[in-house]
Amino acid sequence: MKTNTFKKATIATMAIAMGAAIAGSVSGTVAWYQYSTRSTVAYQGAAAHCTESVQVRIRANNDTAEWAKWKQDLLASDIASYLSTAADDATTQGAGRTVAGNKLTPVTSGELAAGQVAANLYKNPIYQYPNMADWGVASATEDYIILPLEIRVLDVNGNEAAPSYLAKNIYISDVTLQARADHSGYDHTQYYDMSSALRVGVSAGTDASALVDYATFATSASAVNVYGKLDLNNNGKLDREAGYEWDTREEVMYGVNTKTAVATANTQLASTATATTIGVANDSDASSIKGKPIGATTAALTLKVNLKIYLEGWTELSDKKAKNSSNEDVDIKSIWDIAKANGAEFNVGIRFSAEAHNQH
Repeated sequence: MKTNTFKKATIATMAIAMGAAIAGSVSGTVAWYQYSTRSTVAYQGAAAHCTESVQVRIRANNDTAEWAKWKQDLLASDIASYLSTAADDATTQGAGRTVAGNKLTPVTSGELAAGQVAANLYKNPIYQYPNMADWGVASATEDYIILPLEIRVLDVNGNEAAPSYLAKNIYISDVTLQARADHSGYDHTQYYDMSSALRVGVSAGTDASALVDYATFATSASAVNVYGKLDLNNNGKLDREAGYEWDTREEVMYGVNTKTAVATANTQLASTATATTIGVANDSDASSIKGKPIGATTAALTLKVNLKIYLEGWTELSDKKAKNSSNEDVDIKSIWDIAKANGAEFNVGIRFSAEAHNQH
């Protein structure tokens, strides 16, 4: 008899930092402004004859902490404790400490190809500084989250003193990115649906210092332009180059002109997907999961997985407009309305699966 097990871990609610110093925070609008999030991480293991068990933990050299212990279910309290742990545990294996993990600020990957995870994320645009490099590199201690996980598959052989582990491919079989549903005291109708701005980058490998990019997931595979003309000083006109009113000044093109960031859609692959197809694997058949694994465990080595969770600031959410040099209205939808962003909540979920053993 084959059995499937579903394991779940929940990240506690995280308040996104207001970022009062962001250029252009005038009269109720600001470039790339987001507020308040809750994320959920889940994983699933499939077992045959009840002799295997997928286990997960937040990996760290400090394996005495409750959140660093191997578990069937990684709880919200475990993750919250990890995110708030002092920086003296900065030796977290290959991930870097997310001390301020309950805060997120607007960032951008810049140009990003399919199947990649951004090596660096960059902060919000600065008025009259078009080059992304001038905005500053975002930090995992202040601006986004890196959640370092570790996965192993236990062969339950009855010998607790000398347990053995299985070599298994590990797949991502669900990525959920959604606006948070109604709950007491929260009226989602007055806020943006932030789900389209969410990004979850996944890297994995048996060596924590040399993880391999798998993909960056989003609600759509549509490319996002990582450049544009903005009204950061909120004067109703597109920003122009530095100078005086009598000077001839061009409109500022912020970001990497003509470049895009491509993500992998969080929709399940078809049941005919091949073992090289990147995406959300199809695990409708627990014994033959369709899609490309993110990596594999061995009898001796665990699989390390980094989740890079952030909000892509170039996502177009608003209906804001500004006048161009011809006095025409143009869209600047990546300038978000604070009133609609401040307090918005959303969920992030991810499930890991392993193929079931065949019946023996």
